[in-house]
Amino acid sequence: LYRQPATRNVARLTGPCGIVGVDCVERYGREASIRWMDQVVRVPAHPDVRPGACSLLLRPDALAPSCDGLNAAVTSARFHGDRWLVEVAVEQAGLLPVYLNQPPSDQLSLRLVRESAWAIP
Repeated sequence: LYRQPATRNVARLTGPCGIVGVDCVERYGREASIRWMDQVVRVPAHPDVRPGACSLLLRPDALAPSCDGLNAAVTSARFHGDRWLVEVAVEQAGLLPVYLNQPPSDQLSLRLVRESAWAIP
């Protein structure tokens, strides 16, 4: 339920997540190629995802710090167990949750962790 929910509602009920509207370009077995921030990337996908509009579920571990990734502005941060749960604003994607191992600065650069993302219809 947490990693591969069938719907957006189930995803929201099972923990922090960001849901971004994307386009599925092509389907490959258990994965789909989606258009994400002007790039086409393959991510794990729900069996009902087909070419056309779909959603990309991003749990807090689906984005990670990077030297040359997406620019993100930190909107909130709180210590969450052994790490920080940070909410960031990303242009074209809205507010997204991210786990960090250290307190964040005001701006971050993030990359998509493809294996931790999930495309849903």
